[in-house]
Amino acid sequence: MFTIREYRQLGPGNTLSYNGTIYTLAKPAHFRFETKMTVEVRETLSACGTRANR
Repeated sequence: MFTIREYRQLGPGNTLSYNGTIYTLAKPAHFRFETKMTVEVRETLSACGTRANR
């Protein structure tokens, strides 16, 4: 199993953009996230289908 780790900044309303898609947190967090806070995004890749080198 391989994982790609990238960093993004949160937007207003706890949103972030990754690969052209905007995501929001599924569950409310126990603490407050600040806008422009840096978060880590992880994409897990299977051994069969890996992304091309960038």
